[in-house]
Amino acid sequence: MAIPAAGMLFGLLLAVFFSYRKKRVYDVAKIEQVEQVAVSYNPLTLMVAGCAIAAAFIIQLWLDSMIIGAMAGFLIFSLSGIVRWKDTDDLFTEGMKMMA
Repeated sequence: MAIPAAGMLFGLLLAVFFSYRKKRVYDVAKIEQVEQVAVSYNPLTLMVAGCAIAAAFIIQLWLDSMIIGAMAGFLIFSLSGIVRWKDTDDLFTEGMKMMA
């Protein structure tokens, strides 16, 4: 167990003292070209999101299944109308990609 830990420590020290010391160069032109999107949240959306997160977390701990917990949160979002019905397929697919 000491050999892998020593390897991780060596890698950390190598990264901190050599790799991360280089001057960073940012492409400011690309950063300035990004379109800023103003998003406004209403209290109902935030409340439903909090309930969906809490339900997903509780069900995940209770049933020991991440998939069923995620489905519960997804179901709350869908039934409450926060997520439009035509966007649910893309949202569900992206969520499954994150969990994989």
